[in-house]
Amino acid sequence: MKNVSRTPLTTLERAREIGKQFKLQNIYLGNVSSQFTSTICECGQELVNRSGYHGMVTGIRSGKCVSCGKGVYGQFE
Repeated sequence: MKNVSRTPLTTLERAREIGKQFKLQNIYLGNVSSQFTSTICECGQELVNRSGYHGMVTGIRSGKCVSCGKGVYGQFE
């Protein structure tokens, strides 16, 4: 797919906003340089920090946000 241009960041950010309007949780933008690359809990706690192709769980313990205790779906170990 070398002949296909990248999706503009503004389009990805708009898609994120649409997802939030439909109550999707833990939306992040991957493989781009943006303020929305990390997963943030509704309480504001960073759950997963992403940089490039690397990710680090920073705010999840025992499947819950370390700040507010809300359950976070996924495999984190």
